[in-house]
Amino acid sequence: MEINKTGNRIIILADEVMDIQNSAEIRDALLQAINENNVIEVSNQKILEHDLTYLQLLVSASLYAEACKKEFYITGCSSSLIEELKAFNLSKSITNSAEVK
Repeated sequence: MEINKTGNRIIILADEVMDIQNSAEIRDALLQAINENNVIEVSNQKILEHDLTYLQLLVSASLYAEACKKEFYITGCSSSLIEELKAFNLSKSITNSAEVK
């Protein structure tokens, strides 16, 4: 996972495989990003494989960011990942990277 910060915006670039084996690292990165930044973007452009754990972390991070009044965006999604995120009611977080402020 790669993390880039610009001002008060952070971009977390997901690895090719996002699953239970790296879930603690993902969770910690998401929590730190939300606690320390106003705008959080999770870019999924490199993902080749993910599991339910990753989806659960995105749902939790989205809810936590909303509770903290932070902006949370999910970008670079394949069509299958978009459909899975929609099933978890994350449509409002899915966007094109260019649209993130």
